[in-house]
Amino acid sequence: MSKFITISLPDDAYEALKAAGEQAHQSPEEIAATAITERFSAQHTTPSPEQQAQAAKEEFLAMMRSHGYLVDPKSLPPYPGVADLPPTGSPERAKLEEEVGNALSDALEQSGLSILDLIERR
Repeated sequence: MSKFITISLPDDAYEALKAAGEQAHQSPEEIAATAITERFSAQHTTPSPEQQAQAAKEEFLAMMRSHGYLVDPKSLPPYPGVADLPPTGSPERAKLEEEVGNALSDALEQSGLSILDLIERR
């Protein structure tokens, strides 16, 4: 159900409202009603816990970025030596991965440890 309200504005405020209405192809009354509805209906709706968590996360990340603690990963230089690696899926890359795996297995064997020794137990 709609309610009616009467508002008194100074001339300059009404002219500004009228100009905004002309730009939006609406009457000053429609502009005022829309603004009031948006302003006060937003206060009466409570964001869901998911929305609150998302807003908190975005605010935290923005603060971290503003202090320089977070950067866009694309802006970082490549890791040293990465450019020298053969492309993933190539025979050269498969050979390199096999050599690294063999070297790690040999190092584990020479250490006298079992792979189970390396697993964290609680």
